Amino acid sequence: MIPATLRLGFCAGFALLASACDRPAGDPAEPDSYAVTLPVEPAGGGGVQRLSVPAQALIAVQRRDLGDLRIFDADGRAMPVARIDALRDTATTRLPLPLYEIVGRRDALRVTGVSLRIEGESRARIVGVDGTVENAGGAAEPIGVLLDTRAITVPLSALEIGAVLPAGQSATFLFETGKDLRQWESLGERTLFQPAGGAATLGDARLTLDGTVLKDRYVRVSWSGPAGTRITGAAALAVQAASPRPETVDATGAERVEPHEVRFTVPFAAPVEAVRVRLGGNEGVVPVALQARADREAPWQPPARATLRREAGMAGTLLDTASLGDLRQFRIEADARTPGFAAPPHLQLLLEPVTLAVRFEGTPPYRLASGLASAPLAYLTGAEIAPGGRQEALATLPQAGVTIAPAVSVRVSPREAEQGIPPSRLVLWAILALGTLVLGYAAIRLLRDKPAEA
Repeated sequence: MIPATLRLGFCAGFALLASACDRPAGDPAEPDSYAVTLPVEPAGGGGVQRLSVPAQALIAVQRRDLGDLRIFDADGRAMPVARIDALRDTATTRLPLPLYEIVGRRDALRVTGVSLRIEGESRARIVGVDGTVENAGGAAEPIGVLLDTRAITVPLSALEIGAVLPAGQSATFLFETGKDLRQWESLGERTLFQPAGGAATLGDARLTLDGTVLKDRYVRVSWSGPAGTRITGAAALAVQAASPRPETVDATGAERVEPHEVRFTVPFAAPVEAVRVRLGGNEGVVPVALQARADREAPWQPPARATLRREAGMAGTLLDTASLGDLRQFRIEADARTPGFAAPPHLQLLLEPVTLAVRFEGTPPYRLASGLASAPLAYLTGAEIAPGGRQEALATLPQAGVTIAPAVSVRVSPREAEQGIPPSRLVLWAILALGTLVLGYAAIRLLRDKPAEA
């Protein structure tokens, strides 16, 4: 029989351990279990669509991997979702290229040592090894084109040609690049086929470059195919990535610990990319250092430094924290050479943008749910959710919308949120207490059961 006192100790220890551990705070399959739900309006056509998670949902996230974001339909069924944060909205610029037709014998460009000479009327002629210009005095057969890309300074995603082929024939086009019209490096090949009857040309007339820079270079396009093949035009495609704008939220409740230090703790797990700080008192200029850490048991990260000035006005000063990782607790320290803060500064949090790919099926209306620490991670991969399994298709998905409040703010925890016993330490103490009780009970039993000495 375990004594009543010991039984009471065991119960108290187990109660302490249970209170220190996180218990599921609702059913992840139920939309009402989440802290925030927002109406979602899919674009026309349904299927897989992109959805930018608004700040109102991000400030409710409790999982560090953002795994507690869900899309539910009217029947409470969770929609298939994947995170595609790495994608960026892009804008394609089409740059027409000056084109010089190359004339000569059909095999002339395969001779080692020949070069090209650009002449008037958009024509380039072949200069032989001996320095003579081939077919300089008469008509010659088109055997390729020279594209002038020297003035294009931006990375290119593709080169595109317009070609004419005899009906029922195919031709293979070789793309090469060089600086001196003599030495050439291969960029790739494309094969086109012209069906009979005036149908559209088959094949891909666009050569993917994947960010190649062709500044101060030419591109030579030649072909192997039937007589009558010609290139009628060409263009370079420059793709400029548009960095997604961070979600911005006003933060209230930061506490001035003493004139030179302000602290605050964010109550969510979404990554904070930067903090915009604006003086809240009558200070004129205050050099500051912003430090951050994940929790009380983590070290403070190296500071981001800036100088707050009253003339910055409502814009404030941006302090970048994006490279510091998972951060929840922050402190702003004023330079000791100044009187410090007359009042807690005004804060804005810039949250790292989060984009989801959602397959809308089931019954509308739909809701975006956020904020349930016990929700398991349920993201698909980009290839799994992409139409046809083609991950490149994710970049052109239609955009779904989310109904949000016009202004979003969050109350950051005051300094008291960092006080008290850390949960991990509380669990450790509970385990140690239980172990001590068990060992003590075992020792008492051994002493009681030990035979008396004769």
